[in-house]
Amino acid sequence: MTFSVFSTLYREAMNEPDMDMFIGSVGFPEYLGSVSDEDAYLILATIHTFANGSFCDIRDAIGAKQSDMTAIFGIPSRTCGNWETGVNTPPPYVRFLLSWAAFCAMQER
Repeated sequence: MTFSVFSTLYREAMNEPDMDMFIGSVGFPEYLGSVSDEDAYLILATIHTFANGSFCDIRDAIGAKQSDMTAIFGIPSRTCGNWETGVNTPPPYVRFLLSWAAFCAMQER
């Protein structure tokens, strides 16, 4: 999936809090490539979770620990801790870029 397609789907997911409504409105577009309906559903569900879930959801999706996020992305450990506990939230642009990085890491598996 290209960055442009991910970006479009991510923005659409942010505007629809209900995952099934988001997936139903997007459908299984041809730009997802030749993936099964089940895989298309999982891709769209993942994008929706990244757009509407917590920082922990993004971290958990790639199987990373808080210390991994610090090492991989250079995020201070205190900042990661604050994001995980809800004291603060990542700025929207940081959340988007972390989501893209996590999505790419998942696709490499």
